[in-house]
Amino acid sequence: DIGYGLCDKPEDADLILFNTCAVREHAEQRVFGNVGALKGLKEKKHGLIIGLCGCMANQKHVVEKLRQSYPYVDLVFGVDGIDTLPQLIAQKLQKHKRVLMEPAQRPVIVENIPIRRESEFRAWLPIMYGCDNFCTYCIVPYVRGREKSRKPGDILAEFKSLVEAGYKEITLLGQNVNSYGKGLEEQVDFLRPAQPALHRPGRLPHPFHDQPPEGRQLQAHRHHRGPAEDLQAFASAGAVRLGPSACPDEPSLYRGALPRTHR
Repeated sequence: DIGYGLCDKPEDADLILFNTCAVREHAEQRVFGNVGALKGLKEKKHGLIIGLCGCMANQKHVVEKLRQSYPYVDLVFGVDGIDTLPQLIAQKLQKHKRVLMEPAQRPVIVENIPIRRESEFRAWLPIMYGCDNFCTYCIVPYVRGREKSRKPGDILAEFKSLVEAGYKEITLLGQNVNSYGKGLEEQVDFLRPAQPALHRPGRLPHPFHDQPPEGRQLQAHRHHRGPAEDLQAFASAGAVRLGPSACPDEPSLYRGALPRTHR
C-alpha cells in the first residue's frame, strides 16, 4: 500500500484505472467510450493518471489503438501485471512518460496481493487461471493464457482465512475450474473427495468436462487426501460454490496510489 484510497468521483481521483473484459465487443466499446469521456478531465487536471488493465490490454491491436488514438492514457498492462502497478506508477511519475506494456503472459501465479472484498459474507476465491480448450468462438485462451493452477496450500490458506473471518459463501473461480490441477508438480484434485460438503449451483453442462463417469476415470486417481480433507472440514462452515470467473469492465477511481485487487 503506497497511499492511494478509493474515492467516489472522477474529479477527485488522482488515478483512474479501468479493469477490462474482452469477451464481448460491447464491453470493449464501453471501455473506449468511458476512456474518451475523460479527455476533458485530463486536460484540466494534468496530474491525473489514467490506466487500463485486464484482458483488453492483452491484445496488441488494443494497445496500439490506445497508443495512437488515446494519448492521455498513461498506463497499460495485462492481466498478469497487477503486481507491477506500483512500479509502473513510479515510472510514470519519475520519467513523465507513458508506460504501455506490450501484451505478455507470465507462466507464474503471483500470490499475496492485497484484496478488497465488497461483501461481508460472500467471497470469491480463484483456484486456477486460463483455458486450454481454444474454442473457435472464444478469446479467453488468447488473453488469459494457458491453464495454470494455484497450489493447494495457497488456496486452503486463503479459504481458512475467509472462514475464520466469518464468510458464509465462498465461490471457487477459474476460467475452467474442472481442469484444476494442471501445471502443478504434484497430481492433486482436492475437490473430488470434498464434493459431499460442497454446494454446487445449477449450470449448463460443459461440452468437454461434463462427461459420464467412465469418461472421468482418468482423473479419479488424482486427488490428494490431505488438502481435500482440510477443505471438507472447513466447507461445513458454509456454502462453497464452483463457478466460472467474471471479468469486470467498470473503472475504479483512486485518490492518492496502489489499489487493492477486487475478488
